[in-house]
Parts: sequence; structure tokens; C-alpha cells
Amino acid sequence: MMRRTVLAATGVSAAGLVGCLDRIGAGGPPDTVTCTADFVPYVMLPVEVANEVDAAFADGAYETDGELYYDDAVERDAILWYAGHDERGYALGEGSEYYESRIATEDGTTVLSFEKAAPSLGSRVALILRNRTEETVDVAVSIAAVDEDRSLREESATVAADSTERVPISSELGDYDVTIDVDDRTARTETLPVTPAGGDTEVQIRNDDVSIWTGGWDRGEPLPCFDAGGWWPDDRGAAADM
Repeated sequence: MMRRTVLAATGVSAAGLVGCLDRIGAGGPPDTVTCTADFVPYVMLPVEVANEVDAAFADGAYETDGELYYDDAVERDAILWYAGHDERGYALGEGSEYYESRIATEDGTTVLSFEKAAPSLGSRVALILRNRTEETVDVAVSIAAVDEDRSLREESATVAADSTERVPISSELGDYDVTIDVDDRTARTETLPVTPAGGDTEVQIRNDDVSIWTGGWDRGEPLPCFDAGGWWPDDRGAAADM
């Protein structure tokens, strides 16, 4: 049985949760597949699993005398990733947060809780400076962490006509204010998220403009543990059912 109320955890009306509660009461999701990715996106969790997470955040912990669906669905050392996504499963926007799970069992009761984490990627996400002009340009790049409100470093690159240069941003997950100045005449500032979805950001330099395109999950793959072979094939996850 659940010792915490899902209604209090989610902050939405009972009418909006009837389907979720019924599915939990009916015995939970079938054919569980454990996600072994390093980062697990909350928005793609099956509804029953997301309800347990919501309760853990609302009350400090979620307790059950029955099966803990989160433990079946997610590898214990995986990082829970809160972020927005579009209907295709591609990462959007800023403000991602990351959490480590804590699971303990005593006298037949299993307790799920979370602690905030500060993980990093294995390699640095970068700016790809693409020169669309017919002349060589000098580019100055300033990178600042948004949450620290300070400049991390300054980079510079000389980019030949119709060529590209790579400028690393960071391997630390978070949001960064990036200012790009071309030949001291065309400047552009953008807030860029570094998330587990990876993806470099392309900067296209033209004669009178600098445009920035964030690639996101640029390998054309879905987020981990969704279409790529995890969880329930007929379940579109928490975002689709709530």
C-alpha cells in the first residue's frame, strides 16, 4: 500500500489523476525494463513511476509496503534529470535539475528519497563557429555560468572563410551566458543549456548577422530509456498521460 498520497504530491486535481491512480491500484505496469542510462529524464518516466517520484519530492520520501516501481524501472546509480522536452523527446530550454535516488528497505517497508546532485558530462559541449562570409574573421567568446553570475573564461578563434572552428563551453551541466563578438562589430549573447542530451551549438557568422542554433540531441536519437529500448513500449510516459 502507499503511505503517501499521490494527490498531495502532484498538486493537481483528483479528476486529472484518476487514470494514474487506477493503474497503480490495478497492480502497476507490466513487463518492467530497467533503464541503465547514466541520466534518466523525469518527463519520460511511466506514470506509475513518476507518481512515486512526485510523492518523494512532496513529502521528503515515498514509502510503500508493496513493490517500488522506481526501483524496477531505473538503475540505482542513475541520475534523475528534470527538464522540458518536446513531443519527439528532444531536450528543450534551461533550468535542468539533477537528483540521486536513495532507496532503503526495513521491516517490509521500502522508502524512496532524492538528493540534489551536481554531475558532469564526460566531454565538453562546444560552440561550432561557422564562417559564412568570404573573409577570415576574428571571434571573441565570453562564457559565464548563469547561476554563479561570473565570467568563467574568455576564448578567441580565427575562422577562415567558409570554415569552422570549435570552442569548448563546459562539461559541467548547467546554463551558460555566451557572448560572441565578431571583429569587434557584431555581438550576440545567448543563454545556452549544457544537458545530458549533449549536442554542440552552431554559430553561423554572416556579413551583418550572427545566428545561434542549439543542436540539442544532435545525433538524431531519442532520449535514453524511451524509444531506444527501455520501459513500456505502449506508454508515452508521464508527460503524455498527466
